[in-house]
Amino acid sequence: MASRLTFTIFPAGLLVVSLFLSPLSNATPQSSSQPAASSQNAQPSQVIRTATRLVQVNVVVQNKDGIPITGLKKADFSLMDNGRPQKIAFFSANIPASAPALPLPPHLFTNRTDLKGQDPGATIVILFDTLNTDFEDQSFARQQVLRFLRAFKPQDHVAIFALTTDLLLLHGFTEDAAALSSAVDRFSPRLLAAFDASHPTDFHVPGLDNDPFFNSFANHINNANGEIADLRIADRFRITYSALVSIANYVGTIPGHKSLVWISGGIPIQIGLERIGVADRENFSLASPGLPGAAGDMSGLARELNRANMAIYPVDVHGIDVKDSTAAFFMRQNLRDTFRLLADKTGGKAFYGTNDVAGAIGSAFEDGRYTYTLGFYPDHGQWDGRFRDISIHLAVQGANLRYRRGYFALPETGERETVVNADLHGAAISALDATDLGITLCCKTLPPVSAHVLQVRVGVNPRQFLLHEKDNHVAGGLDLVFLQKDANGKILAAEKQHVDVKFSQQEYESLSKTGLVLQRRLTIDPSSTEIRVLTRDEGSGAVGSVTVPLSKVL
Repeated sequence: MASRLTFTIFPAGLLVVSLFLSPLSNATPQSSSQPAASSQNAQPSQVIRTATRLVQVNVVVQNKDGIPITGLKKADFSLMDNGRPQKIAFFSANIPASAPALPLPPHLFTNRTDLKGQDPGATIVILFDTLNTDFEDQSFARQQVLRFLRAFKPQDHVAIFALTTDLLLLHGFTEDAAALSSAVDRFSPRLLAAFDASHPTDFHVPGLDNDPFFNSFANHINNANGEIADLRIADRFRITYSALVSIANYVGTIPGHKSLVWISGGIPIQIGLERIGVADRENFSLASPGLPGAAGDMSGLARELNRANMAIYPVDVHGIDVKDSTAAFFMRQNLRDTFRLLADKTGGKAFYGTNDVAGAIGSAFEDGRYTYTLGFYPDHGQWDGRFRDISIHLAVQGANLRYRRGYFALPETGERETVVNADLHGAAISALDATDLGITLCCKTLPPVSAHVLQVRVGVNPRQFLLHEKDNHVAGGLDLVFLQKDANGKILAAEKQHVDVKFSQQEYESLSKTGLVLQRRLTIDPSSTEIRVLTRDEGSGAVGSVTVPLSKVL
């Protein structure tokens, strides 16, 4: 049976006030990763509206030299949804911490990187693509990845995949550079028939160059080989498309912005020399009567990546080749068009024309470290599942903006309970903690120790909630889930609670300065190795979670 959940507003002077409430007083709505000193972006104290669908867009802003532009405010941005101006409801600047914070006291845990004294880091997937890469380039790329990992920053959450004819997870998300290096080191370059079949060698006999009959015969053979190669390229495209969508699904439950660094020799955006360079490239599809079995188009793939809020950073491992013929040059540009299109449409950046692959990977990692997050509530009322375009403009000359180009206006999936459960389930199974709602936990074992009863206090600033006015008060709700997991990640216990909140304006202002603490007692399963506490704001749908290893509190 679920245990009782209580509100606790502790008087000033108690120890718990200094642990929970003072840090929370600096929190800003929807900006748990922002340094506490950045109070200029805090939302006004009065609560204005109730809203349902928050769409968030991460924006990278750089000058012409690629240097991040910092210090921008909400008023500097304007945003349109399918050409219609929208009000920016939430704004935050995601900037690496300039100075470390004091260490957290024992038994205190948080998802707020500013309180932990950490750079918020980045959530990044590296895809080592052998399916679309020449064997020699694979060996070079592998060494470059290992070179990069030796300088890897431990605050980043990184997972590594490899693509052969199947998608292989080499290592799940970790901050351990040594573990990532070991995973890459164990994966050897591979000669793949799928790649070779799409790059046939021309049939040619030098001694018969002047024989018209033989030249005609050779042309027929080469044309047939070319058509077969096109079919194999279509197969590679289909496998690659499926792999990228699978990665998007893999990170889909992870909150916030993600980056995919795609290390590859590339896959052509168009097939057949006679078609390279024709108009309407971005709507080009390999799915045609002459190319059976292909799946989707490049724009459709970009939309799948946008659904997961994942920017793609393709890195061309071929580098600079001074021996390229004219035909080879155009073929190389055809491959890079795929890179450029996917990067542009997802807010990433394509890297090519360099032999410094490790440097390109590093640039991709650094690219999203300085970002702005804009949130808006669409007013179109057309939740029909269609893709809607987003355009963002900045009142600063010479600035380069990169961001995802749209979102799917998906209809409601059902009753409120269904929506809430879906959000909390995603946070429960996520590889990483959610940070949209900043929370702090204090976990202590109650006597007797043999009873395995844990007291959990959840500290949260109500200034993060999206509330509505009701009877001269502000009201809203908070959903909480307390999970217990074993060493294999299996959920052993789950306790859920909904809390309705209603404050007078005076109470709201007071709690915004001191914080709100909710308390719960949990009886710990002997097989549990960790607990995860999930929170969800009813108004905005923002979710926060904190995972606590039980070895640190029991």
